[in-house]
Amino acid sequence: MSGTKGYGLKSVFDVSTLLAQGTSRQALWLPVAFAMGTAAYFALDHEPVFWLAPVLMLVFALAVYGLRRTHTAALLMIFAMFVAAGFTLVQWRANSLVAPVIERKLPPVDLTGIVEKIDFRKGGLRVTLGKLAISQLDPVKTPVRVRITSRFDQPDVRPGDLVEVRARLMPPPEAARPGGFDFVRRAWFQQIGAVGYSFGKLKIVGRANESSWRNHIAELRQHVTHRILQAFSGDKTPANLAAALMTGQRGGVPEGVVQALRDAGLAHLLAISGLHIGLLSGLIFFVSRALLALVEPVALRYPIKKFAAVLALAGAFVYLLITGATVPTQRAFLMTGLVLVAVMLDRRAISMGLVAWAAGVVLVLSPESLTGPGFQMSFAAVVALIAVYERSQPRLSALRRGQGYGRRVMLYVLGVALTTVVASLATSPVAVAHFGRLASWGLAANLIAVPVMALWIMPWALAAFVLMPFGLESWALAPMGVGINIVVDVAQTVAAWPGAVQVLPAMPIYALAFMALGGLWICLNDPEKLKPAGFWPGGVLIAAGIVFWIAVKPPVVMIDGNGRLYGVMAVDGSLRVNNRRDSFTLRSWLAEQGLSNADSLHAYRGPRPNGTRTGLGLQCDSLGCQYQNKGQTIAIIHDIRALEEDCAKADAVISTVPLRKKCLQPSLRIDRFDLWRDGAHALWIGEDGRMIVKSVAGERGERLWSPSRLRSTRKPIQPKLTNSASTKPDKFAVLP
Repeated sequence: MSGTKGYGLKSVFDVSTLLAQGTSRQALWLPVAFAMGTAAYFALDHEPVFWLAPVLMLVFALAVYGLRRTHTAALLMIFAMFVAAGFTLVQWRANSLVAPVIERKLPPVDLTGIVEKIDFRKGGLRVTLGKLAISQLDPVKTPVRVRITSRFDQPDVRPGDLVEVRARLMPPPEAARPGGFDFVRRAWFQQIGAVGYSFGKLKIVGRANESSWRNHIAELRQHVTHRILQAFSGDKTPANLAAALMTGQRGGVPEGVVQALRDAGLAHLLAISGLHIGLLSGLIFFVSRALLALVEPVALRYPIKKFAAVLALAGAFVYLLITGATVPTQRAFLMTGLVLVAVMLDRRAISMGLVAWAAGVVLVLSPESLTGPGFQMSFAAVVALIAVYERSQPRLSALRRGQGYGRRVMLYVLGVALTTVVASLATSPVAVAHFGRLASWGLAANLIAVPVMALWIMPWALAAFVLMPFGLESWALAPMGVGINIVVDVAQTVAAWPGAVQVLPAMPIYALAFMALGGLWICLNDPEKLKPAGFWPGGVLIAAGIVFWIAVKPPVVMIDGNGRLYGVMAVDGSLRVNNRRDSFTLRSWLAEQGLSNADSLHAYRGPRPNGTRTGLGLQCDSLGCQYQNKGQTIAIIHDIRALEEDCAKADAVISTVPLRKKCLQPSLRIDRFDLWRDGAHALWIGEDGRMIVKSVAGERGERLWSPSRLRSTRKPIQPKLTNSASTKPDKFAVLP
C-alpha cells in the first residue's frame, strides 16, 4: 500500500491516510496489536469464556478474506485478528499452567524436592524446588514448585540435587495495595504454589533420576559464579558485580550498591540486555575476524566476515543461557542474532522490523512478560533509539565523513549522550509507573560508566570466559574488578548529588498505556511519508496519559491484608504509619504517594479530642486513631475497647479486630474478616465527602490466580459509600 498526499490538519483523523504507510511499516503494528490483546486479557476483572477469543479470531480472518479488495478495511481486520490472537494465546497459557496453590500458611513441614533454580543472596540463598513431596499435604494438593529462602550459605547445593528441608510454607504474597504489583499472578505463570523459609540447611540426599539440559546449564552457571567469586579477595562487591555481569547472579550485590546504581541512572548496567549482548557478540565478531584475517589462505578464499558472525552468534547464545535468559536478555539476543544473520546474508542489519520480530517472538513464548518492567523498559528504549537513528541517519553519516581522532572522540561522546537522553526519556514513564523514581543525573553518570563498561569491563569479561577452562580467569577478572570499582565510585558519587532522585507518585497502568501507544505512533510511522501533522495523534495520546497521571488522587487511608500496618495521609501531605520498619508494603505505599519516607502515628498519641483536632486532622491513642478530612471522620481501631466510642461517632470504621454486630452505625465498616478475605484496602474521600474503598481482591477480580478463598459465585465487593446507612451483611466466617 503506497503513501498518499495531502497530510493536512483534516487528514490527521483520516484512517485510510494514517494507515497508508506501506506494507513494511504496517507490519510493525502487528506485535502491538498482539500485545493489546494480551493486555486486554489481564485488564479483565473476571475470567472470560475460553471459546470467545478463538471464535473472534476466526471471524476476523474470514473478514480479511471477504474484504481483501478494500485495503484499509482488510488491514483493520488483520489488526483485530492479531488482537484476538494475543488474547487467545495468553488465555490458553494461563489455563495450561493450572496447578495447586496452598490456601493458608502451613505449620512447619518436611519437604523433599529437586533443586531447579538457585539465587545466591547475601548471607544465604533462595531456591526453587520442583517434583515435591510435602508432609501433611495430599499429593493432589501439592504445588508444582515452591520457592524457599534460606539464611544459610550452601555453595555445595547444585541444580538437579534432591534435597530435604524443614520449612514454613505460605501462599504467594498478595499485592501490597490495590492495583499494585501482584506477585500472585506472576507466581501462577511460574507455577509457584507456595513460598517460605527454611529452618535449617538443605540436606542433599541424591540427584534427580533424569537429567535435563536446563539442569546442566544451571549447574554450569553456578560453577562459573563460584569461580568468579573465588577469584576476588577482600571486598566482595566487585566479585558480586562481576558475577552479575557474567552469569546474571545479582543476589550477592549489596543493596546499598544497587540503590546507588539506580539513583545514578546506571541500573541498566546490572540487567543483562542489549548493551551486554551487543558488546560481547561485537567483541567476538571483531576479534575472530581479525584472527581469521591473519591467516592469508583463509582470508583470501573464504568469507571470514560471515564466519565471524557465526562465532559471534554462538557466543551470544551461550551468554544468553549462562545469564538465565531473562526477558531483556531474550530480546537482546533475538535482535543481535538477527543482525548477525543479516551480516551472513549481506542484508541491512538494524531496522525497526528487527524490534518487531523480537517483540513478537518474546510475546509468543512468554505473553505474561508484557506486564513486567523488564519487557516494557527494554523495548521502549530500543524502539525510541532506532526511531531517532532512522531520522538522524543522514546527519550522522555526514558527520562520520570527517577525519581526525578528535572528531571520532566527539562523535562517541555525543553518541553516548544522545543514547542516554533518548533511552531515559523513553523508559521514564515505565520507571515512574513501576517504581515512582527518576534519576536526575543519569546523563553525567552514563558518560563515564558506559565507556568504562564498553572499553574495559566487557572485554575483560570475555577474556575471563576464554581463560576459565585453563584456570587462568583471575588474570582477566583482576583488571575487570578495577573497572567495576570505577563504575561503583561514579554511581555513589552521582547518587550523593543534590536532587539525584526525583520521587514521583506512581503512574496508573492505563496512563502508561496511553503514553506507550502515543510513543509507538510517533516511532513506528514512516518519517518520510508521514508529515508533521500526522504525528499529532501520538502527542495527544501522550498528553492524555500525563493528564490521567496528574489527575490520580492518592488514598487517604491504607491498611494491609494482615491488619499489622496501616497509614493515614495527613492534611499536610505526609504519610503517617503505625510501624515505620522497612517493608515491601511500606515502600509500595510510599511509591504510590510519591514520598521518600513516612512519619510515625505514635507522635500523635494523647487523650481523645472532644470535637477539636490537631492541624493534621489526626489523633491517636493506645486503642487506635481518629482521622478527619472533608467532613468525614474515620476511625482506625486495633483494640476492641474502642468499638463503642468510635462506632458511635465515626462515619467509617477500619478495624483490625472482628466487628460483627458490635458496630452497625458507621456507613462504612472494614474489619479483620474483610482484610483476610480481600487483602489490603485503601480509602479515598472525594471533594464532596463521598468515600470510596478499593481492595486488592476487588481490583484483581475473579481470575484463575485468585486465591481459592475468593473464587466464589460473587465478585469481590468494592464499596462506594456515602454517609447513608450501610446495608453491608454481617460476617461470621471462621478465620484461618
